[in-house]
Amino acid sequence: MEQPRRRARATYHARASRPVGLSPRQLQAAELVARDMSNREIAAELGIGMWWTEKLVCSTFHRLGLESRLQLALWYWKQQKGVAA
Repeated sequence: MEQPRRRARATYHARASRPVGLSPRQLQAAELVARDMSNREIAAELGIGMWWTEKLVCSTFHRLGLESRLQLALWYWKQQKGVAA
């Protein structure tokens, strides 16, 4: 009975540590965009195809309500410095 509670708490804390409910993969994508990597470079870095990379970057934009790679990069760096976006 204790195991599911522990698992639920661990899941909650993992989610709480990620900004605005981004998945770990979306947060990775935000970091790579902030490092000025192209979709092709991101695909190679993450070991995924171009189609998945485009979907990942777009879903990250959508989740944050952003429209450009520059906005995503600025959001990421503000998060890293602890400044509220």
